[in-house]
Amino acid sequence: MVTIVLMLGFYIGLNFISTPSPACLNVVFDEFSRDPSSLESFLTGDEKPIEPISDIGIDRINEIMFNDAT
Repeated sequence: MVTIVLMLGFYIGLNFISTPSPACLNVVFDEFSRDPSSLESFLTGDEKPIEPISDIGIDRINEIMFNDAT
Protein backbone atom coordinates (compact mmCIF):
# COMPACT_ATOMS: atom_id res chain seq x y z
CA MET A 1 0.00 0.00 0.00
CA VAL A 2 2.82 2.39 0.87
CA THR A 3 4.52 1.54 -2.42
CA ILE A 4 1.39 2.44 -4.39
CA VAL A 5 1.07 5.78 -2.57
CA LEU A 6 4.75 6.57 -3.21
CA MET A 7 4.47 5.61 -6.88
CA LEU A 8 1.37 7.79 -7.25
CA GLY A 9 3.12 10.72 -5.56
CA PHE A 10 6.18 10.25 -7.78
CA TYR A 11 3.97 10.10 -10.91
CA ILE A 12 2.11 13.30 -9.99
CA GLY A 13 5.43 15.01 -9.22
CA LEU A 14 6.83 14.05 -12.63
CA ASN A 15 3.72 15.48 -14.30
CA PHE A 16 4.16 18.77 -12.46
CA ILE A 17 7.82 18.93 -13.46
CA SER A 18 7.19 18.12 -17.14
CA THR A 19 4.40 20.69 -17.72
CA PRO A 20 5.30 24.33 -18.38
CA SER A 21 4.19 27.00 -15.95
CA PRO A 22 0.92 28.84 -16.64
CA ALA A 23 2.87 32.10 -17.11
CA CYS A 24 4.83 30.60 -20.02
CA LEU A 25 3.73 31.97 -23.41
CA ASN A 26 4.46 28.62 -25.05
CA VAL A 27 1.29 27.34 -23.40
CA VAL A 28 -0.84 29.86 -25.32
CA PHE A 29 1.02 30.19 -28.62
CA ASP A 30 2.51 27.49 -30.83
CA GLU A 31 3.93 27.23 -34.34
CA PHE A 32 0.41 27.07 -35.82
CA SER A 33 -0.98 30.22 -34.20
CA ARG A 34 -0.84 33.36 -36.34
CA ASP A 35 -1.79 36.99 -36.07
CA PRO A 36 -5.23 37.39 -37.73
CA SER A 37 -4.16 40.57 -39.54
CA SER A 38 -1.24 38.77 -41.21
CA LEU A 39 -3.63 36.01 -42.30
CA GLU A 40 -5.76 38.41 -44.37
CA SER A 41 -2.84 39.63 -46.45
CA PHE A 42 -2.24 36.43 -48.41
CA LEU A 43 -5.77 34.94 -48.57
CA THR A 44 -7.83 35.67 -51.66
CA GLY A 45 -11.23 34.71 -53.01
CA ASP A 46 -12.80 31.64 -51.44
CA GLU A 47 -10.02 31.28 -48.88
CA LYS A 48 -11.04 34.42 -46.95
CA PRO A 49 -12.96 33.71 -43.74
CA ILE A 50 -16.44 35.03 -43.10
CA GLU A 51 -16.50 38.46 -41.46
CA PRO A 52 -17.22 38.27 -37.73
CA ILE A 53 -20.72 39.18 -36.59
CA SER A 54 -20.92 42.23 -34.38
CA ASP A 55 -21.95 41.79 -30.77
CA ILE A 56 -25.71 41.73 -30.29
CA GLY A 57 -27.07 42.91 -26.95
CA ILE A 58 -28.72 40.39 -24.64
CA ASP A 59 -31.90 42.48 -24.58
CA ARG A 60 -32.20 42.18 -28.37
CA ILE A 61 -31.59 38.41 -28.23
CA ASN A 62 -34.24 37.98 -25.53
CA GLU A 63 -36.70 40.06 -27.52
CA ILE A 64 -36.15 38.02 -30.69
CA MET A 65 -36.27 34.61 -28.98
CA PHE A 66 -39.00 35.04 -26.38
CA ASN A 67 -41.34 37.85 -27.49
CA ASP A 68 -41.94 36.38 -30.95
CA ALA A 69 -42.75 32.93 -29.52
CA THR A 70 -46.30 33.89 -28.54
